[in-house]
Amino acid sequence: MSSVVISWLGVHIAKETILTDVLDGTFDLQQVEDQIVLIDVTDSEIKDNHFTPYRESVRGLIINAQMVSQLVSAAKGERSLLQTFPWWGNAVWIWGWSLVGGILAWRLQSQNVTNGSALFSFGLAGAIAIVLLAGSCFGFLVIGTYWVPFGAYWVPFIITR
Repeated sequence: MSSVVISWLGVHIAKETILTDVLDGTFDLQQVEDQIVLIDVTDSEIKDNHFTPYRESVRGLIINAQMVSQLVSAAKGERSLLQTFPWWGNAVWIWGWSLVGGILAWRLQSQNVTNGSALFSFGLAGAIAIVLLAGSCFGFLVIGTYWVPFGAYWVPFIITR
């Protein structure tokens, strides 16, 4: 099973109007010609608010509009959908970074490190590995349109060290 990650465009993704304007004839119908129209209820009694990645509270319709916009853009070839690894890709990626952390810990213990310079070297190697992990997560996002969460792979690396 695969997931689709929303590429958040902001709260003001589309023009909004109220139904009374449409019914009264004050709304220009040409504004929605050849457009996708989403209809929502704005009654304050209906609780349909959700938080965005930027901690803004928005109605569910805005989230649906984000997904529709993203899917239509992908169908037109204007942008790629963000993807996630399949389960086996996650397993390999976690195993690989756990292995890197384990090898660093094993080297630290096998060297019987007591002086500060060797300890500093291994700390520096660990820091470089974490920077490489963060850089690879960012690279997957920019180049391959894969969403690779940093925290899920950072934790096994640290635990095995």
